[in-house]
Amino acid sequence: MMMIKKRNRKFSAFCLLLVLFLASCSSMGESTSEKASEGGSSSIAMKKDRSETKKSDTQKQKMIYTSQVTITVQNFKKARSDVEQLANKMGGYIVESETLSEEGGHSGGYLKVRIPQDRFFAFTRKAGALSTGSPEEVINGRDVTEEYTDLEAQLKAKRLVRARLENFMKNAEKTEDLLHISKELAGVQEQIEKIQGRMNFLNNQSELSTVTVHFEVKNEGTYNKQLNTWAKAKALLKETWNGMLHAVSYLIIALIGLSPVIILLAAIAGVWVYSKRKKRAKKETKP
Repeated sequence: MMMIKKRNRKFSAFCLLLVLFLASCSSMGESTSEKASEGGSSSIAMKKDRSETKKSDTQKQKMIYTSQVTITVQNFKKARSDVEQLANKMGGYIVESETLSEEGGHSGGYLKVRIPQDRFFAFTRKAGALSTGSPEEVINGRDVTEEYTDLEAQLKAKRLVRARLENFMKNAEKTEDLLHISKELAGVQEQIEKIQGRMNFLNNQSELSTVTVHFEVKNEGTYNKQLNTWAKAKALLKETWNGMLHAVSYLIIALIGLSPVIILLAAIAGVWVYSKRKKRAKKETKP
């Protein structure tokens, strides 16, 4: 009986050790898997944070684009209409326009267009394609990301100052303190509005790019040249006739204006001639 009890005790002790060993192994495996899962999730989180950071940096980047496009066309009205339709199709609008005309059959003008930034290069390219010859394109880009970020930081700081001043105003009891805080609050509010205005301007300029399309239009064919020659001949004849009329009119006006002097001189000349003839007659009558 004693031997059986000893064997039972040894067997139970062995089973207890086996259970403890398996439990420790399972706990180690769970901790290892938890660490692995934590490491994987942390690496995924880091990658996600990096992608979000890059995404936010890309979104915050602000570029201001402008371009000058000079095109040569045969029909100014048609080319102008084509550019206006192209701007409307791409979500833009006309902000300024001018039409110029010169002698010799040359004419021209320009259109200033605001166009969404994502369609800026496409609009510039299509506007240049309207030229009968090689268009002239000048594209400028300015990065205002740093300025905009600084303005954001300044706006945040000014808003904190405004909040503190408003809190001080609520707790102020003296009239002098209220006046002083109110003056400081007005100055901070003015600075906030200036910063916000500059940020709004940068947003507008970066969201909508500016394209100025210049038109150069020349004569069309020999018929137009003949018409211009006939028009020049008519103009020259008209100018000559007008010149003659002006000369005659000036002469008549001069005669009327100088009539008193002319009459006086004529009277003096008449008296002189009469006296001369009288003297000559007296000499002829003497023996």
